[in-house]
Amino acid sequence: MLYSIVASSQEHGMISPNGAVAVEEATDKNFLIVAYAGYIIADVLVDGVSVGAVSSYEFTNVTEDHTIWVSYTTQAFNPTQFRIDFPEFASATKYPDSMVMLYAGLADTMLNVARWGDFRPYGLNLFVAHNLAMAAQNAAIGLAGGAPGFVFGRTSSESVGPLSVSTDVQGSSEEGAGNYGTSWYGTQFIRISRIVGTGGAHV
Repeated sequence: MLYSIVASSQEHGMISPNGAVAVEEATDKNFLIVAYAGYIIADVLVDGVSVGAVSSYEFTNVTEDHTIWVSYTTQAFNPTQFRIDFPEFASATKYPDSMVMLYAGLADTMLNVARWGDFRPYGLNLFVAHNLAMAAQNAAIGLAGGAPGFVFGRTSSESVGPLSVSTDVQGSSEEGAGNYGTSWYGTQFIRISRIVGTGGAHV
């Protein structure tokens, strides 16, 4: 005799096998669960009862129909992983965890999960990186005796005596980016924000 196990999952991960799975009577069936990047398993419901945030579940000696359903949640920001992904911010002295988590908390509040979806982990990391870069710039200005907190535009040309510097910023600038246009991280953040804002990606 055959029984059915209906396996389903929220969109930010997968369960395998998926759908209505036929199982022979008195046999076992194992299901594997994987969360996509930026998400973790929140809970697994078997026949409507929680079995915890497990990465696999096995039905043993099946003698009736069953259901298994998986939910996911956004992965908590990890400063250690952030420093691995962005090694330029590896120094915990220059960029202390308290500062990193301050901007991560702000990003977590600002970036709506429903709107950002799978883009959210990237947006969160870029937001943190941008603000850390701006904070480092302000700290350097303060140490040099200047007044931190001012927003400076991008240098397109500059000359000192016989030396001159000219930078083409067209490839890295983003019109209307405001403060976010002052760093590469901020520019990327704005670009993803605009993709999210339109509801889809542009090729």
